[in-house]
Amino acid sequence: MTIQATPGVIQRLGSEVIYAEWKFAQEQFGPDSPITQGLAKALSFMEKEYERMLLEGEISSPTDTPRAALQKLLKSLPKEAKDHVLVRDPAYIHQVLEEVLEDRLRELERCSQIEAGLRREVEENPDDPDLYNQLRVVLWLKGDFEESSKVFARARELGWSPDRSALVAL
Repeated sequence: MTIQATPGVIQRLGSEVIYAEWKFAQEQFGPDSPITQGLAKALSFMEKEYERMLLEGEISSPTDTPRAALQKLLKSLPKEAKDHVLVRDPAYIHQVLEEVLEDRLRELERCSQIEAGLRREVEENPDDPDLYNQLRVVLWLKGDFEESSKVFARARELGWSPDRSALVAL
């Protein structure tokens, strides 16, 4: 949560840490165990649901932060999954977390560059809802949730909808 993990960086954490934990839980506890099911839910969120929620506009209000999204996920997990002690080596997990933080910092730099280009495009095409939506996503990834929400409102005013969106992945 401290990293303000966005969909792109949390995917790595899911594939490098949670996936192994889920496989271990399947073998040790079985597929019907609340631990296995909770880890499967967390993995699904990290690998695809989080990104889908952002791209389809489900995450759009100023209070829809990465921390809030992760809190919502945690509240939905079974107690057994939340209490489960990870079996991966703590040093490995720490290393992955440090790398995810570095990924996040690189993401912030890329987003700043992309934002500048998108703002120019929006000025040139002020009636393009997809450009506003793309700007919304970039602003959200940068952590500017208030402005992201305002830009999203403008995209919707112009007719943006997830089924007609040109943006399909981050």
